[in-house]
Amino acid sequence: MRSETTLGLFLLIVALAGAGIVIDWMSSAAHGCAPHDTAAICDDGLKNVITPICVFGTLAFCAVSVIGVKWSSLAWMRRWTLIGLAGELACLAVGAVLAATGP
Repeated sequence: MRSETTLGLFLLIVALAGAGIVIDWMSSAAHGCAPHDTAAICDDGLKNVITPICVFGTLAFCAVSVIGVKWSSLAWMRRWTLIGLAGELACLAVGAVLAATGP
């Protein structure tokens, strides 16, 4: 397998698995909400903003990184991978922080 294919698959797995885990964690934390809880995870408006960031943000960083890996030189392949991975982890961290505020 070529190295760019391996890097692309790695980024895709991190994006999909990470988003799945964080969204599941957020929904599990939200189940503990009572009607008048003030925890951030209990705010539906906030969850409606964070969920797309976790899902589509990770996929966007994955896509940009894969394109960068495909069209760049060997020296830049690792940089594009790190850029994509850092972006994906930042998007996932937003959801993880929200889920951690659960009651």
